[in-house]
Amino acid sequence: MVKKLTRFLENQGFRFSISGLSLLIFHHNNIQIFLLIYVDDLLFTGNDEPTIRSLLTALQSHFALKQLGQISLFLGIHVLKQSTGLFLTQQHYAKKLLLDSGFTDCKPASTPITPKSKQKSLANQPFHDPTLYRRLAGSLQYLSITRPDIAFATNQIYQHMHQSTVDDFQALKRLLRYVKGTDSYGLPIQTGALTLRTYKDADWASDAIDRKSILRLCTCLGSTLVS
Repeated sequence: MVKKLTRFLENQGFRFSISGLSLLIFHHNNIQIFLLIYVDDLLFTGNDEPTIRSLLTALQSHFALKQLGQISLFLGIHVLKQSTGLFLTQQHYAKKLLLDSGFTDCKPASTPITPKSKQKSLANQPFHDPTLYRRLAGSLQYLSITRPDIAFATNQIYQHMHQSTVDDFQALKRLLRYVKGTDSYGLPIQTGALTLRTYKDADWASDAIDRKSILRLCTCLGSTLVS
């Protein structure tokens, strides 16, 4: 079915993006249409509404297609329209994560990580439930799609997926407490000049155990964080 769909789209002038096989791009003159495929869901966006409507009509003549209108929810990510653009949020997902982990009524933390985490003991005991640790770490990683403020802390937690310790789980709980107080945070996508900028920061030999250096970077397209 997917092959039939992509073959049809290619006949319509779409081409696969070099960034992945789930994204197809239509570009003709000044018209650009982007189409994202995920299992049986299709997401369209572009700069020409008549072309999009024409494509939807063509798709409906070949496939059983249900149009859901303007996007509001996709893969657990809520899309809110604002005067300056869009706002992506996973607030519902964050609340469910806190509920499932028993942190609904926890005291919120003001930061996702604490400097005390650098004082990790080499002799720290293994955490008794590694499956729980991996499940919560995976959920936090998915939440970080729209939460760049937890990306670094989540990465730190993910480094100990296979040999998590009591200290590691304390860091994970700290991050959950931070999420508790910031569950409404998200990722704004704003209109503006498409200027690509990258900022970076290096921390030389900052790991308290192996003295590895840490490099952090973020890339913005205009005022929108993209990486």
